[in-house]
Amino acid sequence: MTIKVPTSIGPHALPKALLDLLESGRWHVEQEALTNVLRRSGGPAFESAPYCLDADEIEGQLWVFQGLGRFPRPPPPGISVWDAYGFRSSAQERTPVQLPWLDIDNALPIILSSEDGPEIWLDYRVRPESPRIVAPVGIATAERARDFVVIAISFQEFLTQLRGVAH
Repeated sequence: MTIKVPTSIGPHALPKALLDLLESGRWHVEQEALTNVLRRSGGPAFESAPYCLDADEIEGQLWVFQGLGRFPRPPPPGISVWDAYGFRSSAQERTPVQLPWLDIDNALPIILSSEDGPEIWLDYRVRPESPRIVAPVGIATAERARDFVVIAISFQEFLTQLRGVAH
């Protein structure tokens, strides 16, 4: 069975390997494999099952993340919603946004926690034709936002790190 999937969301082309998995209905990641990959790169722990987004959900979740006040949990007192989530907007700031911040204008969410937990993002800032994989670490406090770290330099490397468990 082949599912019709858009090749891009907004200005961002989806990686070919992700398109293939989405079109075949095989975009799935096991929690244990994901946890092992994230642990090696200093990423967050997934304490609940990861939820791999389909193309419509990627677009929908991006809209949710971009919309202030629609986040799954409120920020700590004294910190803005965007700061709490480690987001910045290059369009609003008119300057390049670098890690540890996530440039919400140049990223797409691809995996969410099935409960209130971290997300995995395609980050298009460095190589738009082959986005890297980033994830937040830590939790936001009034003094500090979440930081984002690089999990893999490309989606293909991310799949390789998962050792074929994404099926």
